Amino acid sequence: MHRWTIILVSTFGIVGCGTETPEWCAEEGDVTYAEFGETFLRQHCNGCHSSEADNRHGAPVIVSFDSIEEVWTWKDAILRVTTSESPSMPPAWELETGDVELLQIWLECGSELADQKSLRKFDP
Repeated sequence: MHRWTIILVSTFGIVGCGTETPEWCAEEGDVTYAEFGETFLRQHCNGCHSSEADNRHGAPVIVSFDSIEEVWTWKDAILRVTTSESPSMPPAWELETGDVELLQIWLECGSELADQKSLRKFDP
């Protein structure tokens, strides 16, 4: 299987967007934007990473999470800055372990298509 990678360089770092799903994902339940991601982003990220934020507190203008597409564009960077041994985001507080685990399952095991479908379940 080929892995296609898109590389973006910004102040957030290098971002890759692959198509392979880790083997451990087979053991995890579905975590989607509608059921987890939207609330997580609103509580922990969009205060700075929304195009409508009054004060982005230094967050780069190009790094916004206003749509599912934008979240998936920044997926690898989000994981890198939130799930590492020394996470740098969010800078003002530490995420709960359960939220970090759900974030990792969502972005490593899910897909943009599954997220789009998850929204349709709530908006017929």
